Amino acid sequence: MAAGPQRNQLLAKATQHLQLQQWEKAERVLRKAARQSPRDVEILQRLGGVQRRMGQPRKAIETLDRALLLAADNPVLVAEYAEAQMDLGRTGEALDRLGRSIDTNPSEPALRVARSRIRMGIGDLHGACEDCQTASDLKPDDLDLLARLVDATIARAYVPMPTGPAERLVALQPFNARNHARLGTIHRLNSNLDDATGCYERSLELQPGNSDAVSGMAEILESRGDTEAAASLLTPHVHSTNAPFQILTAWMRCQMRLEHWDEAVRTARAWLHASPRTPRQSAVINHRIGSACDRAGRAGEAFDAWTRGNAPYSNAWNPDEHTRLTDSIIESFSADVMGRRPRSDRADPRPVFIMGMFRSGTTLLEQIISMHPDVHAAGERAEMLEIAGGLRSATGSDQDYPICIHESTVEVLDAAADEYLAGLCDGAGDAAVITDKLPLNFLNIGLISMILPGSRIIHCNRDPLDTCLSCYGNSFSSRMSFTANLEHLGRAYTDYARIMDHWRTVDIVPMHELDYESLARNPEHEIGRVLEFLGLPWNDACMEFHRSTRIAQTLSQDQVRQPMYTRSIGRSRAYWSQMEPVRRLLGDLVPSDPGH
Repeated sequence: MAAGPQRNQLLAKATQHLQLQQWEKAERVLRKAARQSPRDVEILQRLGGVQRRMGQPRKAIETLDRALLLAADNPVLVAEYAEAQMDLGRTGEALDRLGRSIDTNPSEPALRVARSRIRMGIGDLHGACEDCQTASDLKPDDLDLLARLVDATIARAYVPMPTGPAERLVALQPFNARNHARLGTIHRLNSNLDDATGCYERSLELQPGNSDAVSGMAEILESRGDTEAAASLLTPHVHSTNAPFQILTAWMRCQMRLEHWDEAVRTARAWLHASPRTPRQSAVINHRIGSACDRAGRAGEAFDAWTRGNAPYSNAWNPDEHTRLTDSIIESFSADVMGRRPRSDRADPRPVFIMGMFRSGTTLLEQIISMHPDVHAAGERAEMLEIAGGLRSATGSDQDYPICIHESTVEVLDAAADEYLAGLCDGAGDAAVITDKLPLNFLNIGLISMILPGSRIIHCNRDPLDTCLSCYGNSFSSRMSFTANLEHLGRAYTDYARIMDHWRTVDIVPMHELDYESLARNPEHEIGRVLEFLGLPWNDACMEFHRSTRIAQTLSQDQVRQPMYTRSIGRSRAYWSQMEPVRRLLGDLVPSDPGH
Protein backbone atom coordinates (compact mmCIF):
# COMPACT_ATOMS: atom_id res chain seq x y z
CA MET A 1 0.00 0.00 0.00
CA ALA A 2 1.23 3.49 -0.80
CA ALA A 3 2.62 5.51 2.05
CA GLY A 4 -0.02 7.52 3.90
CA PRO A 5 1.12 11.00 2.75
CA GLN A 6 1.32 9.98 -0.93
CA ARG A 7 -2.11 8.30 -0.77
CA ASN A 8 -3.65 11.33 0.87
CA GLN A 9 -2.10 13.65 -1.69
CA LEU A 10 -3.56 11.63 -4.56
CA LEU A 11 -6.99 11.56 -2.94
CA ALA A 12 -6.87 15.31 -2.32
CA LYS A 13 -5.91 15.93 -5.95
CA ALA A 14 -8.72 13.67 -7.15
CA THR A 15 -11.16 15.52 -4.90
CA GLN A 16 -10.18 18.83 -6.48
CA HIS A 17 -10.89 17.44 -9.95
CA LEU A 18 -14.20 16.01 -8.77
CA GLN A 19 -15.31 19.34 -7.36
CA LEU A 20 -14.65 20.89 -10.79
CA GLN A 21 -16.40 17.91 -12.49
CA GLN A 22 -13.15 17.09 -14.29
CA TRP A 23 -13.99 13.40 -14.47
CA GLU A 24 -11.19 12.24 -16.79
CA LYS A 25 -8.50 13.94 -14.72
CA ALA A 26 -10.00 12.52 -11.53
CA GLU A 27 -10.05 9.04 -13.04
CA ARG A 28 -6.37 9.22 -14.06
CA VAL A 29 -5.36 10.23 -10.54
CA LEU A 30 -7.51 7.53 -8.93
CA ARG A 31 -6.23 4.83 -11.30
CA LYS A 32 -2.70 5.78 -10.29
CA ALA A 33 -3.69 5.56 -6.63
CA ALA A 34 -5.37 2.17 -7.24
CA ARG A 35 -2.22 0.78 -8.88
CA GLN A 36 -0.22 1.81 -5.85
CA SER A 37 -2.90 0.67 -3.34
CA PRO A 38 -4.84 -2.17 -5.04
CA ARG A 39 -6.57 -3.19 -1.81
CA ASP A 40 -7.63 0.30 -0.69
CA VAL A 41 -11.44 0.17 -0.58
CA GLU A 42 -11.93 3.95 -0.47
CA ILE A 43 -9.82 4.49 -3.60
CA LEU A 44 -11.63 1.74 -5.50
CA GLN A 45 -15.03 3.10 -4.43
CA ARG A 46 -14.16 6.61 -5.62
CA LEU A 47 -12.75 5.28 -8.90
CA GLY A 48 -15.89 3.27 -9.57
CA GLY A 49 -18.03 6.32 -8.84
CA VAL A 50 -16.06 8.45 -11.30
CA GLN A 51 -16.32 5.78 -13.99
CA ARG A 52 -20.09 5.77 -13.52
CA ARG A 53 -20.21 9.54 -13.98
CA MET A 54 -18.12 9.19 -17.14
CA GLY A 55 -20.78 6.89 -18.59
CA GLN A 56 -18.69 3.74 -18.18
CA PRO A 57 -20.87 1.49 -15.99
CA ARG A 58 -19.13 -1.74 -17.06
CA LYS A 59 -15.74 -0.42 -15.94
CA ALA A 60 -17.37 0.84 -12.76
CA ILE A 61 -18.77 -2.61 -12.00
CA GLU A 62 -15.35 -4.22 -12.58
CA THR A 63 -13.74 -1.74 -10.19
CA LEU A 64 -16.45 -2.04 -7.56
CA ASP A 65 -16.34 -5.85 -7.78
CA ARG A 66 -12.70 -5.66 -6.64
CA ALA A 67 -13.71 -3.44 -3.75
CA LEU A 68 -16.61 -5.68 -2.72
CA LEU A 69 -14.27 -8.67 -2.48
CA LEU A 70 -12.49 -6.71 0.24
CA ALA A 71 -15.58 -5.23 1.96
CA ALA A 72 -18.71 -7.10 0.91
CA ASP A 73 -20.97 -5.37 3.45
CA ASN A 74 -19.77 -1.81 2.87
CA PRO A 75 -23.08 0.07 2.32
CA VAL A 76 -21.55 2.85 0.20
CA LEU A 77 -19.98 0.26 -2.11
CA VAL A 78 -23.21 -1.71 -2.38
CA ALA A 79 -25.13 1.47 -3.20
CA GLU A 80 -22.62 2.53 -5.87
CA TYR A 81 -22.59 -0.96 -7.37
CA ALA A 82 -26.39 -1.10 -7.54
CA GLU A 83 -26.55 2.23 -9.33
CA ALA A 84 -23.96 1.00 -11.86
CA GLN A 85 -26.19 -2.02 -12.47
CA MET A 86 -29.09 0.36 -12.99
CA ASP A 87 -27.01 2.26 -15.57
CA LEU A 88 -26.71 -1.00 -17.52
CA GLY A 89 -30.45 -1.60 -17.34
CA ARG A 90 -30.15 -4.35 -14.72
CA THR A 91 -32.86 -2.82 -12.57
CA GLY A 92 -34.08 -6.07 -11.03
CA GLU A 93 -30.56 -7.14 -10.02
CA ALA A 94 -29.88 -3.71 -8.53
CA LEU A 95 -33.05 -3.73 -6.45
CA ASP A 96 -32.45 -7.32 -5.31
CA ARG A 97 -28.92 -6.49 -4.14
CA LEU A 98 -30.06 -3.41 -2.30
CA GLY A 99 -32.99 -5.26 -0.75
CA ARG A 100 -30.66 -7.93 0.66
CA SER A 101 -28.27 -5.30 1.99
CA ILE A 102 -31.11 -3.36 3.61
CA ASP A 103 -32.30 -6.55 5.31
CA THR A 104 -28.77 -6.94 6.71
CA ASN A 105 -28.22 -3.24 7.51
CA PRO A 106 -31.70 -1.76 8.10
CA SER A 107 -30.33 1.34 9.83
CA GLU A 108 -28.01 2.41 6.98
CA PRO A 109 -29.46 5.49 5.19
CA ALA A 110 -27.11 5.24 2.17
CA LEU A 111 -28.77 2.01 1.06
CA ARG A 112 -32.24 3.55 1.30
CA VAL A 113 -31.10 6.57 -0.69
CA ALA A 114 -29.63 4.40 -3.43
CA ARG A 115 -32.79 2.34 -3.68
CA SER A 116 -34.92 5.49 -3.73
CA ARG A 117 -32.91 6.79 -6.71
CA ILE A 118 -33.49 3.58 -8.64
CA ARG A 119 -37.16 3.46 -7.72
CA MET A 120 -37.55 7.09 -8.75
CA GLY A 121 -35.82 6.37 -12.06
CA ILE A 122 -38.20 3.52 -12.93
CA GLY A 123 -41.28 5.41 -11.76
CA ASP A 124 -41.94 3.62 -8.44
CA LEU A 125 -42.64 6.94 -6.75
CA HIS A 126 -44.42 5.50 -3.72
CA GLY A 127 -41.52 3.15 -2.97
CA ALA A 128 -38.98 5.95 -3.48
CA CYS A 129 -40.88 8.14 -1.04
CA GLU A 130 -40.99 5.39 1.57
CA ASP A 131 -37.22 4.88 1.31
CA CYS A 132 -36.54 8.62 1.63
CA GLN A 133 -38.82 8.85 4.66
CA THR A 134 -36.98 5.98 6.36
CA ALA A 135 -33.56 7.47 5.54
CA SER A 136 -34.60 10.86 6.92
CA ASP A 137 -36.01 9.24 10.06
CA LEU A 138 -32.67 7.46 10.58
CA LYS A 139 -30.74 10.77 10.35
CA PRO A 140 -33.23 13.54 11.15
CA ASP A 141 -30.59 16.28 11.22
CA ASP A 142 -29.28 15.51 7.73
CA LEU A 143 -30.73 18.23 5.49
CA ASP A 144 -29.70 16.47 2.29
CA LEU A 145 -31.87 13.51 3.30
CA LEU A 146 -34.70 15.88 4.22
CA ALA A 147 -34.44 17.50 0.78
CA ARG A 148 -34.60 14.07 -0.88
CA LEU A 149 -37.75 13.33 1.11
CA VAL A 150 -39.36 16.58 -0.04
CA ASP A 151 -38.45 15.87 -3.68
CA ALA A 152 -39.86 12.34 -3.47
CA THR A 153 -43.05 13.63 -1.85
CA ILE A 154 -43.50 16.11 -4.70
CA ALA A 155 -42.86 13.42 -7.32
CA ARG A 156 -45.37 11.04 -5.72
CA ALA A 157 -48.01 13.82 -5.84
CA TYR A 158 -50.36 12.57 -3.12
CA VAL A 159 -52.43 15.58 -2.08
CA PRO A 160 -52.78 17.33 0.19
CA MET A 161 -49.01 17.24 0.63
CA PRO A 162 -47.49 18.05 4.01
CA THR A 163 -45.68 21.40 4.00
CA GLY A 164 -43.74 20.81 7.23
CA PRO A 165 -40.56 19.20 5.81
CA ALA A 166 -40.21 21.85 3.08
CA GLU A 167 -40.89 24.67 5.57
CA ARG A 168 -38.15 23.24 7.79
CA LEU A 169 -35.70 23.30 4.86
CA VAL A 170 -36.56 26.94 4.16
CA ALA A 171 -36.16 27.87 7.83
CA LEU A 172 -32.77 26.17 8.14
CA GLN A 173 -31.43 27.20 4.71
CA PRO A 174 -33.25 30.49 3.96
CA PHE A 175 -30.88 31.51 1.15
CA ASN A 176 -31.22 28.26 -0.79
CA ALA A 177 -33.32 29.10 -3.85
CA ARG A 178 -34.25 25.50 -4.53
CA ASN A 179 -35.79 25.11 -1.07
CA HIS A 180 -38.16 28.03 -1.72
CA ALA A 181 -39.05 26.46 -5.08
CA ARG A 182 -39.72 23.12 -3.38
CA LEU A 183 -42.11 24.75 -0.92
CA GLY A 184 -43.72 26.65 -3.80
CA THR A 185 -44.35 23.44 -5.70
CA ILE A 186 -46.03 21.84 -2.70
CA HIS A 187 -48.27 24.90 -2.29
CA ARG A 188 -49.06 24.78 -6.03
CA LEU A 189 -49.99 21.11 -5.98
CA ASN A 190 -52.13 21.78 -2.90
CA SER A 191 -53.90 24.48 -5.01
CA ASN A 192 -52.58 27.32 -2.81
CA LEU A 193 -51.50 29.33 -5.84
CA ASP A 194 -50.88 32.68 -4.13
CA ASP A 195 -48.57 31.08 -1.56
CA ALA A 196 -46.85 29.17 -4.35
CA THR A 197 -46.26 32.35 -6.35
CA GLY A 198 -44.65 34.03 -3.33
CA CYS A 199 -42.26 31.12 -2.86
CA TYR A 200 -41.31 31.00 -6.53
CA GLU A 201 -40.69 34.75 -6.60
CA ARG A 202 -38.39 34.47 -3.59
CA SER A 203 -36.54 31.60 -5.27
CA LEU A 204 -35.99 33.69 -8.39
CA GLU A 205 -34.75 36.62 -6.29
CA LEU A 206 -32.10 34.35 -4.82
CA GLN A 207 -31.27 32.62 -8.11
CA PRO A 208 -32.61 34.18 -11.31
CA GLY A 209 -33.49 31.45 -13.79
CA ASN A 210 -33.95 28.69 -11.19
CA SER A 211 -35.55 25.97 -13.31
CA ASP A 212 -37.88 24.67 -10.60
CA ALA A 213 -39.24 28.17 -9.96
CA VAL A 214 -39.53 29.05 -13.66
CA SER A 215 -41.42 25.85 -14.50
CA GLY A 216 -43.60 26.25 -11.41
CA MET A 217 -44.54 29.84 -12.32
CA ALA A 218 -45.35 28.67 -15.83
CA GLU A 219 -47.57 25.88 -14.50
CA ILE A 220 -49.48 28.44 -12.41
CA LEU A 221 -49.98 30.68 -15.44
CA GLU A 222 -51.16 27.68 -17.46
CA SER A 223 -53.53 26.56 -14.71
CA ARG A 224 -55.01 30.07 -14.65
CA GLY A 225 -55.61 29.90 -18.39
CA ASP A 226 -52.76 32.13 -19.60
CA THR A 227 -51.02 29.61 -21.81
CA GLU A 228 -49.33 32.21 -24.00
CA ALA A 229 -47.67 33.84 -20.99
CA ALA A 230 -46.58 30.45 -19.66
CA ALA A 231 -45.02 29.52 -23.01
CA SER A 232 -43.24 32.87 -23.26
CA LEU A 233 -41.76 32.39 -19.79
CA LEU A 234 -40.44 28.92 -20.66
CA THR A 235 -39.24 29.43 -24.24
CA PRO A 236 -35.87 31.08 -23.39
CA HIS A 237 -35.00 28.07 -21.21
CA VAL A 238 -36.19 25.21 -23.40
CA HIS A 239 -34.39 25.49 -26.73
CA SER A 240 -31.31 23.70 -25.51
CA THR A 241 -30.54 20.02 -25.38
CA ASN A 242 -29.51 20.64 -21.77
CA ALA A 243 -32.93 22.02 -20.80
CA PRO A 244 -34.04 20.66 -17.40
CA PHE A 245 -36.65 17.93 -17.58
CA GLN A 246 -39.27 19.91 -15.66
CA ILE A 247 -38.83 22.90 -18.00
CA LEU A 248 -39.32 20.71 -21.06
CA THR A 249 -42.43 18.97 -19.70
CA ALA A 250 -44.05 22.27 -18.71
CA TRP A 251 -43.23 23.75 -22.13
CA MET A 252 -44.62 20.71 -23.97
CA ARG A 253 -47.83 21.02 -21.99
CA CYS A 254 -48.13 24.61 -23.23
CA GLN A 255 -47.38 23.64 -26.83
CA MET A 256 -50.07 20.99 -26.70
CA ARG A 257 -52.58 23.52 -25.43
CA LEU A 258 -51.54 25.92 -28.24
CA GLU A 259 -51.79 23.07 -30.79
CA HIS A 260 -48.15 23.49 -31.83
CA TRP A 261 -47.74 19.76 -32.40
CA ASP A 262 -44.74 19.76 -34.74
CA GLU A 263 -42.70 22.18 -32.61
CA ALA A 264 -43.37 20.07 -29.51
CA VAL A 265 -42.32 16.85 -31.25
CA ARG A 266 -39.20 18.32 -32.87
CA THR A 267 -37.88 19.85 -29.64
CA ALA A 268 -38.64 16.79 -27.53
CA ARG A 269 -36.94 14.41 -29.96
CA ALA A 270 -33.81 16.58 -30.01
CA TRP A 271 -33.74 16.59 -26.20
CA LEU A 272 -34.06 12.79 -26.02
CA HIS A 273 -31.28 12.21 -28.54
CA ALA A 274 -28.84 14.69 -26.98
CA SER A 275 -27.76 12.52 -24.04
CA PRO A 276 -28.89 9.48 -22.01
CA ARG A 277 -32.08 10.05 -20.02
CA THR A 278 -33.55 8.08 -17.12
CA PRO A 279 -36.23 5.50 -17.95
CA ARG A 280 -38.86 7.69 -16.29
CA GLN A 281 -37.82 10.80 -18.23
CA SER A 282 -37.76 8.89 -21.52
CA ALA A 283 -41.17 7.41 -20.79
CA VAL A 284 -42.78 10.78 -20.03
CA ILE A 285 -41.30 12.57 -23.04
CA ASN A 286 -42.03 9.76 -25.50
CA HIS A 287 -45.63 9.62 -24.33
CA ARG A 288 -45.96 13.37 -24.84
CA ILE A 289 -44.46 13.02 -28.31
CA GLY A 290 -47.04 10.33 -28.99
CA SER A 291 -49.89 12.53 -27.78
CA ALA A 292 -48.75 15.38 -30.04
CA CYS A 293 -48.57 13.04 -33.05
CA ASP A 294 -52.00 11.65 -32.16
CA ARG A 295 -53.54 15.12 -32.09
CA ALA A 296 -51.83 15.89 -35.40
CA GLY A 297 -53.48 12.82 -36.95
CA ARG A 298 -50.29 10.77 -37.31
CA ALA A 299 -51.44 7.55 -35.67
CA GLY A 300 -48.46 5.40 -36.71
CA GLU A 301 -45.91 7.82 -35.26
CA ALA A 302 -48.02 8.22 -32.13
CA PHE A 303 -48.24 4.49 -31.44
CA ASP A 304 -44.50 4.02 -32.06
CA ALA A 305 -43.69 6.80 -29.58
CA TRP A 306 -46.02 5.33 -26.95
CA THR A 307 -44.38 1.93 -27.42
CA ARG A 308 -40.92 3.46 -26.86
CA GLY A 309 -42.21 5.20 -23.77
CA ASN A 310 -43.66 1.96 -22.41
CA ALA A 311 -40.57 -0.14 -23.11
CA PRO A 312 -38.88 0.32 -19.67
CA TYR A 313 -41.95 -1.07 -17.89
CA SER A 314 -43.33 -3.56 -20.40
CA ASN A 315 -42.35 -6.64 -18.40
CA ALA A 316 -42.71 -5.26 -14.87
CA TRP A 317 -46.31 -6.47 -14.32
CA ASN A 318 -47.27 -9.98 -13.24
CA PRO A 319 -50.69 -10.62 -14.83
CA ASP A 320 -51.04 -14.06 -13.22
CA GLU A 321 -50.53 -12.59 -9.75
CA HIS A 322 -53.13 -9.90 -10.42
CA THR A 323 -55.64 -12.49 -11.64
CA ARG A 324 -55.06 -14.51 -8.47
CA LEU A 325 -55.64 -11.38 -6.38
CA THR A 326 -58.88 -10.69 -8.25
CA ASP A 327 -60.04 -14.27 -7.68
CA SER A 328 -59.19 -14.02 -3.99
CA ILE A 329 -61.13 -10.76 -3.55
CA ILE A 330 -64.18 -12.19 -5.30
CA GLU A 331 -64.07 -15.30 -3.10
CA SER A 332 -63.36 -13.41 0.14
CA PHE A 333 -66.21 -10.95 -0.48
CA SER A 334 -68.72 -13.45 -1.78
CA ALA A 335 -72.47 -12.86 -1.55
CA ASP A 336 -72.55 -15.03 1.56
CA VAL A 337 -69.72 -13.13 3.25
CA MET A 338 -71.20 -9.75 2.36
CA GLY A 339 -74.53 -10.85 3.75
CA ARG A 340 -73.38 -12.10 7.15
CA ARG A 341 -70.09 -10.39 8.12
CA PRO A 342 -70.33 -7.46 10.58
CA ARG A 343 -70.02 -3.88 9.39
CA SER A 344 -68.73 -0.77 11.05
CA ASP A 345 -71.06 1.42 13.09
CA ARG A 346 -69.62 4.49 11.34
CA ALA A 347 -72.42 5.51 8.95
CA ASP A 348 -70.93 8.86 7.87
CA PRO A 349 -72.64 9.81 4.56
CA ARG A 350 -69.97 12.25 3.40
CA PRO A 351 -67.44 9.92 1.70
CA VAL A 352 -68.09 9.42 -2.02
CA PHE A 353 -65.72 7.16 -3.93
CA ILE A 354 -65.17 7.92 -7.62
CA MET A 355 -63.60 4.91 -9.29
CA GLY A 356 -63.19 2.94 -12.47
CA MET A 357 -60.47 1.77 -14.78
CA PHE A 358 -57.74 4.35 -15.39
CA ARG A 359 -58.62 6.88 -18.11
CA SER A 360 -62.36 6.25 -17.76
CA GLY A 361 -63.38 9.81 -16.82
CA THR A 362 -62.81 9.78 -13.06
CA THR A 363 -60.79 13.03 -13.05
CA LEU A 364 -63.34 14.76 -15.26
CA LEU A 365 -66.17 13.81 -12.93
CA GLU A 366 -64.20 14.87 -9.86
CA GLN A 367 -63.51 18.26 -11.42
CA ILE A 368 -67.18 18.72 -12.33
CA ILE A 369 -68.63 18.01 -8.92
CA SER A 370 -65.79 19.81 -7.10
CA MET A 371 -67.32 23.02 -8.48
CA HIS A 372 -70.41 22.48 -6.30
CA PRO A 373 -70.20 24.57 -3.11
CA ASP A 374 -71.19 21.58 -0.95
CA VAL A 375 -68.43 19.31 -2.28
CA HIS A 376 -64.79 18.99 -1.22
CA ALA A 377 -62.55 17.06 -3.65
CA ALA A 378 -59.87 15.28 -1.62
CA GLY A 379 -57.99 13.86 -4.63
CA GLU A 380 -56.64 10.33 -4.89
CA ARG A 381 -56.39 9.05 -1.33
CA ALA A 382 -54.06 6.22 -0.34
CA GLU A 383 -55.74 5.48 3.00
CA MET A 384 -58.00 2.66 1.83
CA LEU A 385 -55.06 0.81 0.26
CA GLU A 386 -53.09 1.30 3.48
CA ILE A 387 -56.00 0.01 5.57
CA ALA A 388 -56.22 -3.09 3.37
CA GLY A 389 -52.47 -3.62 3.76
CA GLY A 390 -52.68 -3.33 7.54
CA LEU A 391 -55.78 -5.47 8.06
CA ARG A 392 -53.84 -8.67 8.75
CA SER A 393 -52.11 -7.03 11.71
CA ALA A 394 -55.31 -5.33 12.89
CA THR A 395 -57.23 -8.60 12.97
CA GLY A 396 -54.36 -10.67 14.37
CA SER A 397 -54.82 -13.07 11.47
CA ASP A 398 -52.17 -15.37 10.02
CA GLN A 399 -53.65 -14.69 6.55
CA ASP A 400 -52.99 -11.73 4.25
CA TYR A 401 -55.68 -9.44 2.88
CA PRO A 402 -58.26 -10.16 1.54
CA ILE A 403 -58.62 -13.53 3.29
CA CYS A 404 -58.17 -11.95 6.74
CA ILE A 405 -61.48 -10.07 6.28
CA HIS A 406 -63.14 -13.21 7.67
CA GLU A 407 -61.60 -12.39 11.06
CA SER A 408 -62.69 -8.75 11.17
CA THR A 409 -64.81 -7.46 14.06
CA VAL A 410 -66.92 -4.36 14.50
CA GLU A 411 -64.13 -2.89 16.63
CA VAL A 412 -61.54 -3.47 13.91
CA LEU A 413 -63.81 -2.00 11.24
CA ASP A 414 -64.68 1.03 13.43
CA ALA A 415 -60.98 1.73 13.99
CA ALA A 416 -60.34 1.49 10.24
CA ALA A 417 -63.24 3.86 9.56
CA ASP A 418 -61.92 6.38 12.10
CA GLU A 419 -58.46 6.21 10.50
CA TYR A 420 -59.87 6.74 7.02
CA LEU A 421 -62.22 9.58 7.99
CA ALA A 422 -59.47 11.44 9.87
CA GLY A 423 -57.43 11.68 6.69
CA LEU A 424 -60.31 12.28 4.31
CA CYS A 425 -61.98 15.05 6.31
CA ASP A 426 -58.83 17.03 7.04
CA GLY A 427 -59.36 20.42 5.40
CA ALA A 428 -62.86 19.57 4.16
CA GLY A 429 -64.65 22.08 6.40
CA ASP A 430 -68.41 21.58 6.50
CA ALA A 431 -68.70 19.98 3.06
CA ALA A 432 -71.66 17.63 2.69
CA VAL A 433 -69.77 15.46 0.19
CA ILE A 434 -66.06 14.59 0.24
CA THR A 435 -64.73 12.70 -2.76
CA ASP A 436 -61.94 10.13 -2.95
CA LYS A 437 -60.95 9.62 -6.58
CA LEU A 438 -58.56 6.68 -6.46
CA PRO A 439 -59.44 4.59 -9.54
CA LEU A 440 -58.03 1.37 -8.07
CA ASN A 441 -60.63 1.42 -5.29
CA PHE A 442 -62.74 -0.77 -7.56
CA LEU A 443 -60.75 -3.58 -5.94
CA ASN A 444 -61.86 -2.39 -2.50
CA ILE A 445 -65.64 -2.02 -2.91
CA GLY A 446 -66.30 -4.87 -0.50
CA LEU A 447 -63.96 -3.44 2.12
CA ILE A 448 -65.42 0.06 1.66
CA SER A 449 -68.92 -1.32 2.18
CA MET A 450 -67.88 -2.96 5.46
CA ILE A 451 -65.88 -0.03 6.85
CA LEU A 452 -68.03 2.88 5.65
CA PRO A 453 -71.61 1.63 5.26
CA GLY A 454 -72.90 5.19 4.86
CA SER A 455 -70.64 5.97 1.90
CA ARG A 456 -71.54 5.96 -1.79
CA ILE A 457 -69.76 5.03 -5.01
CA ILE A 458 -69.76 6.51 -8.51
CA HIS A 459 -68.39 4.03 -11.02
CA CYS A 460 -67.14 5.53 -14.29
CA ASN A 461 -67.49 3.39 -17.41
CA ARG A 462 -65.97 4.05 -20.82
CA ASP A 463 -65.65 2.17 -24.11
CA PRO A 464 -63.15 -0.62 -23.24
CA LEU A 465 -60.94 -0.20 -26.29
CA ASP A 466 -60.84 3.60 -25.94
CA THR A 467 -59.93 3.12 -22.28
CA CYS A 468 -57.12 0.69 -23.05
CA LEU A 469 -55.67 2.86 -25.81
CA SER A 470 -55.69 5.87 -23.49
CA CYS A 471 -53.93 3.82 -20.80
CA TYR A 472 -51.27 2.67 -23.28
CA GLY A 473 -50.78 6.24 -24.51
CA ASN A 474 -50.08 7.77 -21.09
CA SER A 475 -47.09 7.47 -18.82
CA PHE A 476 -48.16 5.64 -15.69
CA SER A 477 -45.63 4.71 -13.03
CA SER A 478 -44.17 1.23 -12.76
CA ARG A 479 -46.78 0.42 -10.09
CA MET A 480 -49.41 0.53 -12.88
CA SER A 481 -47.16 -1.08 -15.45
CA PHE A 482 -49.89 -3.29 -16.92
CA THR A 483 -50.60 -0.20 -19.06
CA ALA A 484 -47.20 -0.61 -20.75
CA ASN A 485 -47.87 -4.00 -22.35
CA LEU A 486 -50.85 -4.70 -24.62
CA GLU A 487 -51.25 -8.30 -23.45
CA HIS A 488 -51.08 -7.30 -19.79
CA LEU A 489 -53.43 -4.40 -20.43
CA GLY A 490 -56.05 -6.68 -21.97
CA ARG A 491 -55.80 -9.12 -19.09
CA ALA A 492 -55.99 -6.36 -16.46
CA TYR A 493 -59.09 -4.94 -18.12
CA THR A 494 -60.86 -8.31 -18.19
CA ASP A 495 -60.05 -8.80 -14.49
CA TYR A 496 -61.48 -5.32 -13.82
CA ALA A 497 -64.67 -6.14 -15.75
CA ARG A 498 -64.96 -9.44 -13.92
CA ILE A 499 -64.71 -7.94 -10.45
CA MET A 500 -67.16 -5.15 -11.28
CA ASP A 501 -69.66 -7.79 -12.46
CA HIS A 502 -69.19 -9.46 -9.08
CA TRP A 503 -69.83 -6.31 -7.05
CA ARG A 504 -73.11 -5.78 -8.88
CA THR A 505 -74.35 -9.10 -7.49
CA VAL A 506 -73.55 -8.62 -3.77
CA ASP A 507 -74.68 -6.34 -0.93
CA ILE A 508 -72.56 -3.19 -1.27
CA VAL A 509 -73.13 0.50 -0.57
CA PRO A 510 -75.16 2.43 -3.19
CA MET A 511 -73.35 2.69 -6.54
CA HIS A 512 -74.17 5.01 -9.44
CA GLU A 513 -72.98 3.97 -12.91
CA LEU A 514 -71.83 6.82 -15.15
CA ASP A 515 -70.96 6.32 -18.82
CA TYR A 516 -68.26 8.65 -20.12
CA GLU A 517 -69.84 8.79 -23.57
CA SER A 518 -73.22 9.86 -22.14
CA LEU A 519 -71.53 12.50 -20.00
CA ALA A 520 -69.62 13.92 -22.98
CA ARG A 521 -72.71 13.98 -25.25
CA ASN A 522 -75.28 15.17 -22.72
CA PRO A 523 -73.41 16.71 -19.77
CA GLU A 524 -76.27 18.65 -18.17
CA HIS A 525 -78.49 15.58 -17.96
CA GLU A 526 -75.76 13.29 -16.61
CA ILE A 527 -74.44 15.84 -14.11
CA GLY A 528 -77.99 16.31 -12.87
CA ARG A 529 -78.30 12.57 -12.30
CA VAL A 530 -75.02 12.49 -10.35
CA LEU A 531 -76.07 15.41 -8.14
CA GLU A 532 -79.42 13.76 -7.49
CA PHE A 533 -77.63 10.56 -6.45
CA LEU A 534 -75.54 12.64 -4.03
CA GLY A 535 -78.57 14.43 -2.64
CA LEU A 536 -77.30 17.81 -3.84
CA PRO A 537 -79.26 20.57 -5.60
CA TRP A 538 -78.37 21.65 -9.11
CA ASN A 539 -75.62 24.29 -9.35
CA ASP A 540 -74.66 25.99 -12.63
CA ALA A 541 -71.00 26.07 -11.58
CA CYS A 542 -70.75 22.36 -12.35
CA MET A 543 -71.11 23.16 -16.04
CA GLU A 544 -68.13 25.56 -15.78
CA PHE A 545 -65.70 22.95 -14.44
CA HIS A 546 -63.05 23.90 -17.00
CA ARG A 547 -62.71 27.37 -15.44
CA SER A 548 -61.51 25.96 -12.13
CA THR A 549 -57.98 26.84 -10.99
CA ARG A 550 -57.90 23.72 -8.85
CA ILE A 551 -54.89 21.57 -9.71
CA ALA A 552 -55.90 18.10 -10.90
CA GLN A 553 -53.17 15.66 -9.86
CA THR A 554 -53.54 13.15 -12.69
CA LEU A 555 -52.67 12.66 -16.33
CA SER A 556 -56.03 14.24 -17.20
CA GLN A 557 -55.05 17.66 -15.87
CA ASP A 558 -55.24 19.32 -19.30
CA GLN A 559 -58.47 17.66 -20.44
CA VAL A 560 -60.37 18.98 -17.42
CA ARG A 561 -59.34 22.53 -18.31
CA GLN A 562 -61.31 22.35 -21.57
CA PRO A 563 -65.06 22.50 -22.13
CA MET A 564 -66.71 19.13 -22.64
CA TYR A 565 -65.76 17.52 -25.97
CA THR A 566 -66.57 14.27 -27.77
CA ARG A 567 -63.47 13.78 -29.92
CA SER A 568 -62.16 11.00 -27.65
CA ILE A 569 -65.22 8.83 -28.29
CA GLY A 570 -64.18 6.05 -30.69
CA ARG A 571 -60.60 7.33 -30.76
CA SER A 572 -59.20 3.79 -30.59
CA ARG A 573 -60.66 2.92 -34.00
CA ALA A 574 -57.78 4.75 -35.69
CA TYR A 575 -55.52 2.19 -33.96
CA TRP A 576 -57.66 -0.86 -34.72
CA SER A 577 -54.82 -3.03 -36.06
CA GLN A 578 -52.26 -1.98 -33.42
CA MET A 579 -54.73 -2.83 -30.65
CA GLU A 580 -55.32 -6.40 -31.91
CA PRO A 581 -53.73 -8.05 -28.82
CA VAL A 582 -56.12 -6.13 -26.56
CA ARG A 583 -59.15 -6.79 -28.80
CA ARG A 584 -58.41 -10.50 -28.76
CA LEU A 585 -58.33 -10.61 -24.96
CA LEU A 586 -61.37 -8.36 -24.47
CA GLY A 587 -63.47 -10.49 -26.80
CA ASP A 588 -67.15 -9.55 -26.64
CA LEU A 589 -66.40 -6.45 -24.55
CA VAL A 590 -65.36 -4.65 -27.75
CA PRO A 591 -67.72 -4.05 -30.68
CA SER A 592 -66.52 -5.92 -33.77
CA ASP A 593 -67.20 -2.92 -36.00
CA PRO A 594 -64.18 -0.55 -36.07
CA GLY A 595 -66.47 2.22 -37.14
CA HIS A 596 -68.55 1.96 -33.96
